[in-house]
Amino acid sequence: MDHEQHIRAGANCQRRLDVEIAGGDPRVAPQRWAALRRDVLAMFPDAQVDAAFAVLRGWLVRATVREFFSVVAKTVERRDQWKERTDFWLAYLDAGFITDAWFAFGSQAERLARKFMDDQAIAYATLEGGGATTAQSALIFSIGDTRIAEWSDNGSCRFWRAADPKAPSLYQRRYQGPALRTMAAGEGFRAIPHNPPNGWQPKFARQVYQSAGVQHPRHGAGW
Repeated sequence: MDHEQHIRAGANCQRRLDVEIAGGDPRVAPQRWAALRRDVLAMFPDAQVDAAFAVLRGWLVRATVREFFSVVAKTVERRDQWKERTDFWLAYLDAGFITDAWFAFGSQAERLARKFMDDQAIAYATLEGGGATTAQSALIFSIGDTRIAEWSDNGSCRFWRAADPKAPSLYQRRYQGPALRTMAAGEGFRAIPHNPPNGWQPKFARQVYQSAGVQHPRHGAGW
C-alpha cells in the first residue's frame, strides 16, 4: 500500500470510528466494537487497537463517575453530605482504582438528569421496581474484585465480591431497586451506612482495603 492509499485508508478508518462512537457506548454494544476492531486490524495489522480502546474505556469510566456526582449534586438537599461522598470516591477514581462504572436513574431522577448532564452522550440505565423511589439514583462500580453500589440518598452503600452471583452486573439497561438495596448476599457482602460519630469514610476505606486490597489515597486502609 503506497502513501496515498495509507492516507485514504486512515481517513476511512477515522470516519468509521466517529460513526461508532456517535452510535453508542462501547460498553453496552461490545459486538459492534468487536467488528470495528476486526476492520481496523484488517486495514492496519500493526495498529494498537486494544490499547486505543483501553484508553477510550478509561475515559468513559472517568466521565461516568464524574457525571454521576455532578448531576446528583444539583438535585440533593444536603449538598454538604454529597460533597463528602464525592470527595471520597473521586480520590479512588483519580488514583486509577475504579476500573468500571455505570449509573442508574429512577424516572424522576432521570428527568432532572437530562437537564443537568454536561455530556449527553454518556449512557446510563434506569432504576425500576420497589426498594427505591423514583427520585433516587445509584452508581454501580468496581474497585479490584469488589462491586459497589452507592446511592444518591442516605441509604447504605453496598459492597459485594464481584464474583458473587448476587452482585449487580455492570452495563445493564435496567436495574431492579430491591436487588441493589438488598441486605443479604454471598460471603463478603456488607451494607454500610454513612453514619457518624466517628465518620463513615474510614469504615468504607477499611471495607475496600479488606475486599480489594486497595488503600484510599487519604484514609489509607481505614479502621
